[in-house]
Amino acid sequence: MSIVPLGDSGEFLNSSLNLNQVKPYWIEKRSVKEDILEISKDNVKKIKEKVLKYGKLIEKDMVKALERGNEGIIRYAYNKLRRLEKLIDKELLEKLIDKELLEKALGGDEAVIEKARWTLLMSNWKRPTVKWQEENLQEEVLRMDNLLQDLLKSQYHWIDLNTKKSPVNHEVDVVEMALNQIHFNSLGKGREKVRDKNNQLSYAEIVLKGKGENDGWRKVTYKKKHPAKSRATVFISKIPIKAKAKDVWNFFTGNGKVIDIVLPKKKDKFKNIIEFVKTSSWQEAKELVEKSRDELFLGERMSISLTKSTDDTSKVKPRSVIGVDLKKDPVLKNGKVFHSQSIGSNENQFKCKVKTNNPSHEMLKMEINAGLQDILHRSKIGLTYFKMNEVTFSDVMKEMGFHKQISITELSSWKFLVSFSSQRDMNSFDFELLSSWFIKWEGVEANNFLVQGKAYMECRGLIFVAWNESNLKSISKDTGLWEDWVNENSLLARLENPIISLYIDRLDRIEEDTQVTVNGKTCRVILSELPFFSHGTEVRSEVTLENSLVNKEEGFSLISKVSNSFQKEEALLGSKSFTGNLHNVEEKESIDQSNLRLSKENQYIQIQI
Repeated sequence: MSIVPLGDSGEFLNSSLNLNQVKPYWIEKRSVKEDILEISKDNVKKIKEKVLKYGKLIEKDMVKALERGNEGIIRYAYNKLRRLEKLIDKELLEKLIDKELLEKALGGDEAVIEKARWTLLMSNWKRPTVKWQEENLQEEVLRMDNLLQDLLKSQYHWIDLNTKKSPVNHEVDVVEMALNQIHFNSLGKGREKVRDKNNQLSYAEIVLKGKGENDGWRKVTYKKKHPAKSRATVFISKIPIKAKAKDVWNFFTGNGKVIDIVLPKKKDKFKNIIEFVKTSSWQEAKELVEKSRDELFLGERMSISLTKSTDDTSKVKPRSVIGVDLKKDPVLKNGKVFHSQSIGSNENQFKCKVKTNNPSHEMLKMEINAGLQDILHRSKIGLTYFKMNEVTFSDVMKEMGFHKQISITELSSWKFLVSFSSQRDMNSFDFELLSSWFIKWEGVEANNFLVQGKAYMECRGLIFVAWNESNLKSISKDTGLWEDWVNENSLLARLENPIISLYIDRLDRIEEDTQVTVNGKTCRVILSELPFFSHGTEVRSEVTLENSLVNKEEGFSLISKVSNSFQKEEALLGSKSFTGNLHNVEEKESIDQSNLRLSKENQYIQIQI
């Protein structure tokens, strides 16, 4: 039995349609009648051979299915083949099945293939309807078509809106598109359900993990430090929404000493994220606020302020003690019960901790030094560009002619108290004249007078090549506030450990052990406080004596320069004209050559006779 549209020569009819004769589907109206073709089982082999010839222009899956002997899609394959031969020029088809081209990866002329594909894409001709000549096979096809219609109706919600508006009956392209949408949309929804199910915690995980562990921001404990009990808290608000707990921790630990950070889940009334940063002292909290207030966190500026102390135990209400008369008990009468322990079963006794009213905790009245207060009213705090000392500034004021009007007292290497003879002179003075020496001026009341002392630490065990300020700062950052470091070795003739000067608020002697890494090797570094320097005693790291000390009886002029005064022995120098502040110099006497003693090699004297 032969195929109806085939001629005697075995060629398809109307197979010479040119590309230029086909108009785009949005211009040409659907006026061409649909062809109806019939096939039989005898023609299956011939159709299969033709489909394999034009495999480059037909779906790869269809070609693979036919190669493996799947004849269930032969109607669909013949439908594609009929449209292919009707729309594509005969010369193009001959080029596609040329033997030389077939040897080069089955149709190596990509330009020809692209042109043929474009022809198929731009044509609006409907593919013909293919029927079986055998009645039993045609009935099976009709039954399958009905099942397909039922499938499309049942899965109608997966189909795209534009596809729904297209006619479904006998439109192979539309049906194919609808089936693809049903397949991929349902597959994507199933993957979402599986992902959501996998993300859900089981009952055991919820019980073991704890309540609300992943519901929001919680207390950060994975990097918690353990110094003294926190005494001050910093309140932070307006935290960026995209900020993470680790980013917040790194930001504040980089600006100061932080014991812990509390990140509540709830927001404030303005819907801002808030947090509480705990520090060990008020001074550390204040420094943290000053350093962090002007910095941007993730491109935004946060609101940072100090809060009242939350560790005041006097706010705790005393618990009542049953069975004890507070008026008759001499201890409880003058004290406060702030904690009660377990009650003995046999004995009617109650154990409790009592906080007595210690008179030493009362506010003490201090007397004011009227003379010093008068000096502060006519004084300013000046901050210098570089390290200086009182002696050098006194000589500078003398050269500029201000020595009778101004007196300078050294507070630190960069901070000086500049006092005037009267408040009127201070108000009328032009501070621009001293702009070459001082970078900033502040009022005395604006400065913080810290309850701290200065300690000198010897850094032992650090390799010589790692001696620099940044390394020493990182080693001593948890010990105190950095001031300076020094190591005077003339031409490296003798190596000694570097000395670090810090401001601390501890009374016990410091001996700290730290592990560091230098060039991949681990070193043990010890910070040891030098015992011969007391806290609060100011000893200059560099003192220059430029005054000429003349002794007429001995007949020589002594010009001395003392560098690096961190020595255990005392430097005893005496002179009525001596103005430098050396350690433990109390008496002023005439110079005696035998009374001059300088310790070790680091201090040196230049004598000109």
